[in-house]
Amino acid sequence: MIEGGRLQAEVAHHFNVSQSVISRLRHRYNETGAVAERPRSGRPRSITPAEDRFLTISARREPFSTCRMLWERLINAADINISIETVRRRLGEVHLASRRPLRRVPLTPEHKRQRLQWGTEHVHWQEKWNAVLFSR
Repeated sequence: MIEGGRLQAEVAHHFNVSQSVISRLRHRYNETGAVAERPRSGRPRSITPAEDRFLTISARREPFSTCRMLWERLINAADINISIETVRRRLGEVHLASRRPLRRVPLTPEHKRQRLQWGTEHVHWQEKWNAVLFSR
């Protein structure tokens, strides 16, 4: 588009990016003849994007699974060697966190109603219950 005579600002508006992005891409194209990203420094990622998606989908399907459970599932499915910390980092990148399973039975609305009724009936037990705090 730029070679066709359009301004950088027009191209940026067309692709909904800032003008500096178009400027950097044009500069890179003039230097290297391509706009593809250059190799980056640092260690390569240990799992592929497909394995990242597998982790994300597994975590969303079973929201109370732990990192260890997700790690074991990924190890069995992909036959790779990664750490549990890698699983935690990958979940953090997509704003997910593993959760611990509940250690108690959740209260139903009926349970809550019965507990509140019992508390309101016994709120005036001054002799035996001085050290107990009742709240709603």
